[in-house]
Amino acid sequence: MRKVILMCLVCFTAVIAQAKILRVSNVAGSSAPYTTFADAFADALDGDTIIFDGSATSYGDVVVKDKRLVLLGHGYLLAANDVSSLNDCDAIFGNIEIRTEGSIVQGLKATNIYIRANNVVVTRCHANKILNGGGYTGYYSGVFSGIVIHQNFVTYEITGIYGSTSQYFSNSQITNNIVVCSQYDAELIQAMRNSVVQNNILINKYYKDEIAATPMNLVECMVENNIVFANDKVVTGSKNEISGNIVGASGFEFTDLANDASILDDLKEYTAQGVGAGAGTDPYVISGIPAGPMIEDIDMPTTVEKGKSMEVVVKVKVK
Repeated sequence: MRKVILMCLVCFTAVIAQAKILRVSNVAGSSAPYTTFADAFADALDGDTIIFDGSATSYGDVVVKDKRLVLLGHGYLLAANDVSSLNDCDAIFGNIEIRTEGSIVQGLKATNIYIRANNVVVTRCHANKILNGGGYTGYYSGVFSGIVIHQNFVTYEITGIYGSTSQYFSNSQITNNIVVCSQYDAELIQAMRNSVVQNNILINKYYKDEIAATPMNLVECMVENNIVFANDKVVTGSKNEISGNIVGASGFEFTDLANDASILDDLKEYTAQGVGAGAGTDPYVISGIPAGPMIEDIDMPTTVEKGKSMEVVVKVKVK
């Protein structure tokens, strides 16, 4: 079982230091050079970063193909969690589909995130589903490896299956995610092989009714230090190495299952025991604040005399 390849999360700061950054904003009056993903994508080169401003308007569906890119937002639930930034809106998308190996998606809110390539990283995102996109738009040959799904807030499932039982993720890392599902028979993490599934919080809203399905269906995976609120079983499947997982009490009361900070606060006693998304070597980050600096405030004059320098003070937070 220790043959599992534990993928290392790509160092984001190293990526952006060597590539161009293209800023997109669909907010009226913004100074960003691009208003749509399509325009920025047309100018982007392999290895570039496209950063999205928060907006009340969705950026729609996007597809990353033929170019290895970083898609970056500044997190989610910012206003709800009182996270200070220049813009408290999330960068919102429909479906995000990744077809290019080595791409990274970070700090965005999407309906679903489809993975259709090897060595893709999805981190600090808020989505309904993060899933194998091999079955999306008619493709059914999806076995992808080296996938990192880390520190995300998911409201349905993380799955290696879409439309075909022959699909799965292998040699991948599913760590420090919070998954909350309102479908009683759903498997919250499934179709992973020879992978690490570690320090996740998995909550089926029917856990009190004792009708919730077993939350994970895996093969040859290392399954450890997860918190499960579903039924009295942690995982189905075969040849899994299982240790350190906790099944939550059926009488446990959550304050707000729509808020990541609230869930972590409710489960802080479990975190202290080294289990769940808030524990481990790289714990879940509330609101998915990016690993690099986040601008909290800019102080600058509205006018400046011609020929004179302009003093600008930028306040940033690094998480």
